[in-house]
Amino acid sequence: MATLDTKPQPTESRSARPWMIATVFLSVIAVALAIMLIVSTGVFGGQSDAESVAADYHEAWKALDEEAIAAFFPADGSIEFVLEGVSYEGPDAIAEYAAGYYADAVLTGGDTVSEGPFVATSYEWDWTSTTTFSGISVLQISGDQVLTHYIFNETQP
Repeated sequence: MATLDTKPQPTESRSARPWMIATVFLSVIAVALAIMLIVSTGVFGGQSDAESVAADYHEAWKALDEEAIAAFFPADGSIEFVLEGVSYEGPDAIAEYAAGYYADAVLTGGDTVSEGPFVATSYEWDWTSTTTFSGISVLQISGDQVLTHYIFNETQP
């Protein structure tokens, strides 16, 4: 009577498996990086809606137009100085706060990063070269409104 060999026969060499796994892993990484690049550069559709609102809001600050700044906020919107623990709530309080900036203040912005409804921008304020402060602004945006403007100052005015 013939006996059956019950050992499974390899269909591929064992040395090929690590290369196959590495190739699949690198392919997944390459696809993920390509998607991130496409999304971050806005290849499809250009600037996101949140980035567009953030750019308009930034321009209102550059113009020191307190009414235009306040118009971005809903009734319960706020500007919050995170490290200082100070906040201004509602368009009226925000307009009053914005009106306190001097006509000689110059705002410059740096890099902008966005993820969903959040847009973060580095910034620097300069008052005719006598006082300068900088930090990071993070905007939480919904539609065409700024729900919350979080400010992380690096240096104080």
